[in-house]
Amino acid sequence: MLAFRTPLQEHPVSIDGKAAGVLTMVGVMFTVVARSADPIGKLLEHGSSLRFLVAALLAAMSGSALWAIVQAFRTISPRFMKTEHSLAFWGDVAQLPREEYIRRVTALTTGEALKEILTYNHALSSIIVRKHAKLRPCLKWFKISLFLWLALMIFVARKALLG
Repeated sequence: MLAFRTPLQEHPVSIDGKAAGVLTMVGVMFTVVARSADPIGKLLEHGSSLRFLVAALLAAMSGSALWAIVQAFRTISPRFMKTEHSLAFWGDVAQLPREEYIRRVTALTTGEALKEILTYNHALSSIIVRKHAKLRPCLKWFKISLFLWLALMIFVARKALLG
């Protein structure tokens, strides 16, 4: 029963959703930076006492956000190792003509069907572990870029309010 009820299906979708959320938030952050071009430009002018700090924040935020984006894409489409063929994999099912697939599945004994499910569960678990390994640095670099973005936005708001 455990092999047939192991809850694996929702994990890859959840992991990919988190990576997509990072991509969305980074897009929002850069949109806000672009919309704040005038105050940022004034802070970067030659006489500004905050010039170096704002430039450093902008560069560091951009670099960490770029690395978060790279990790997000690596999370969504990681490189997978070769796995044993299984009649439970959609790719292996699609490679067979419909009649051949039906013939093979109906010819399976209970033990053979269990082996197909176990092969599938193991491969999907390996995929989930790889996706999690890519998501961790994605979230770390996103948090760093978010902190730097917030600091930059504080300087922009201060410049806009105080002139």
